[in-house]
Amino acid sequence: MLEHIIEPEAFLEEMMLKVKKNGLVSISLPIDPGLMWRCGRFFLKLFNVKKKLNISNLEYDYMIATEHVNSIFNLISIIKYRYTKKIITEQYLPLRVKILDFNLFYNVTIKK
Repeated sequence: MLEHIIEPEAFLEEMMLKVKKNGLVSISLPIDPGLMWRCGRFFLKLFNVKKKLNISNLEYDYMIATEHVNSIFNLISIIKYRYTKKIITEQYLPLRVKILDFNLFYNVTIKK
């Protein structure tokens, strides 16, 4: 949900304060605006937006633009800068290749 948070760095810091010593914080982020993510949104708009959400493609694009205020590239930079030595695992899914454009989700686990 960090892609929706106006101040993700402050939010992450607050999460780390709440976790006990040696506790874990697991974060899953959509790789938006990665290539696979954009392709998925394109096909969703093509086949489902009007029918299921009953909104226009323009309204859908506006909704996504106003809700997803942080890109995956910025969020990963924040996470790696602040918590590099505390990262336990990183996963790129579904293809598990460490290239953002070829995946849909980025998962990271941080140990306090």
